Amino acid sequence: KKNCNKAITKLKEELFKTIEFTYGRPLSHKELQVIISWMEDLLFDPEMILVLVEYCFELGKKDINYINKVALNWYDQKISTHEEAMAYISAFKEKYENYYKIMNYLGFKRSPTKAEMNIMDKWISEYNMSMELIIEACKKTLAIDKPNFKYIDSVLTKWHSKQYTNVEDTTKEEYSKGKKTVTKPSQNGYDYELLEKKLEEKMWRENNEG
Repeated sequence: KKNCNKAITKLKEELFKTIEFTYGRPLSHKELQVIISWMEDLLFDPEMILVLVEYCFELGKKDINYINKVALNWYDQKISTHEEAMAYISAFKEKYENYYKIMNYLGFKRSPTKAEMNIMDKWISEYNMSMELIIEACKKTLAIDKPNFKYIDSVLTKWHSKQYTNVEDTTKEEYSKGKKTVTKPSQNGYDYELLEKKLEEKMWRENNEG
């Protein structure tokens, strides 16, 4: 039991030293207590805690309160291993890369709002749209004065209802719209050949009378 306690203590010390190196300063008492709570209450192993801290630092978030919120969020999502944490981070990064691709394409030099992220999540996750298809919808907004998410959402919702899965599907739609429509015979009972014949007779009469 003593050996086990010594091993745990050594692990904690090594973890604290690594995190202190990341911060570039000694940890405060509060920070130490929070990190210990991740190990004892959330059952995070040291490797996962290091991934958590590095992830938050990459986001530019170094405050222990913020990191603790992320830790609690991971715990709620049942992320309990180093592998699960890495998979979550990978998916998170991919999602944000897609957000910024869309924002940059539309000329927005800012972070997306929560409402905009929710709309983009709908396109990507719920509609399962490819980025190629989403960018194609974004192209349509460039023709209007102010590109907006509401317009793009209406386009993608229509495409989703039509089960479009690639850009080729949208080009087929444009082609069918561009085709000249053939005038159908009148359904109102008029005989156009007879009308034309009568018009010719009338013109003939008027000329003769003249």
